Amino acid sequence: RNAQGFITKKGYPQHTRVTRVIDGGEPIEFKNVFKSWKDSAETKGLGNTYNVGKIAKVIPQKFDPTILHENHVLAAETQMVDDGKAQKQIFRVKEFDLIEVPKEDFGKFYSGDCYLIIYSGAKTTIIYYWLGSKSSVDERGTAAMKTVDFDNNMFAGQAVQVRVVEGKEPAHFMAMFSGKMVILMGGFGSGFNGNDNNNSNEQHISLLQVRGTNQYNTKAVEVHPSASSLNSNDVFVLLTQETTYLWAGRGSLGDEREMAKSIAEHKGNEGNEVLLVSEGQEKSEFWDAIGGKEEYSNDKRLQLSDDPHSARLFQCSNASGNFSIEEIPNFDQSDLIQDDVMILDAWEALFVWIGNLSNREERKLALEAAQQYLNTDPSERDVDTPIIVIKQGYEPINFTGFFGVWDITLWN
Repeated sequence: RNAQGFITKKGYPQHTRVTRVIDGGEPIEFKNVFKSWKDSAETKGLGNTYNVGKIAKVIPQKFDPTILHENHVLAAETQMVDDGKAQKQIFRVKEFDLIEVPKEDFGKFYSGDCYLIIYSGAKTTIIYYWLGSKSSVDERGTAAMKTVDFDNNMFAGQAVQVRVVEGKEPAHFMAMFSGKMVILMGGFGSGFNGNDNNNSNEQHISLLQVRGTNQYNTKAVEVHPSASSLNSNDVFVLLTQETTYLWAGRGSLGDEREMAKSIAEHKGNEGNEVLLVSEGQEKSEFWDAIGGKEEYSNDKRLQLSDDPHSARLFQCSNASGNFSIEEIPNFDQSDLIQDDVMILDAWEALFVWIGNLSNREERKLALEAAQQYLNTDPSERDVDTPIIVIKQGYEPINFTGFFGVWDITLWN
């Protein structure tokens, strides 16, 4: 009633929408009206703890999965049907067939391959089929076909089938591996098209980028083993023959470092000591091991664990015939669409990313939209905030750092 009275007093249209906002449950549209918003319980800022591509962190909350059995609403919200501890079988696609993965390799995936995971929960059976980002069309088709075959032949068509794309793993999928999920480069390769990729664990050194704060949301992804792959917002594990280094960026959290240590001990050579290396305190031995010093993503916002401003990504497209802009939540590099123009709001700068297949009209209207976005920002941000135009394939490190794991070969 008070809100309606306010609308009348101000002379606003009677159809003006009134939204009730509860303390502690403010949506991002509400928070962005304020120049410097900080939550009392979530000062770490950018959404889910694990999300790839964000730069701020959420204070980790202890999660008790046992309550999911009685709380179906919570199970739906968290996408956790149980604690992920039930029995599972894992198969790896090789050509048109499947080979079973031994238990000691559970949680190890190759981006060039596809996998099937049969999870036998107390109340339901789930068949996940995981598609590596570098897997072939043939392998993906085989994974999908085998999933249907398993369901029909073993579970009378009553299993839940879940398609999982690398980089978009749901919470329950990661929980199955208790914080030990690792995605490595390479794989069997397609055999169908004559491709043959070597497995990355044969390399002399490897670098893992670790994200997550507990056993339910943590995974590590292998990145190019050079200093240019580092990011101030994350923790990295550098594996060499003699030593295992744990490099902690200034913006990382203590729980992230603990989970990275667990992965380092799990993946490092037996007997190797895990050496903690804090950003800015690296010794020459570390730089020598990683191939020398290089520039990396260390924008000052990446070094903050309590930045109140969320990095936001918008997709600009006229594919429907009308120019439209849509926000992409929980984004990563795969959300950069080659056919479109994307706007990344990094607060201190606005990036306009031009996809190689975008059209001239989209590019023109996206630039106009970027300026209008600044002009109408309710937080009264400086309208002269820099607008930086970049082309696909030529992204600078102060852009790629907002996307977590960055694959320079993604669009090859």
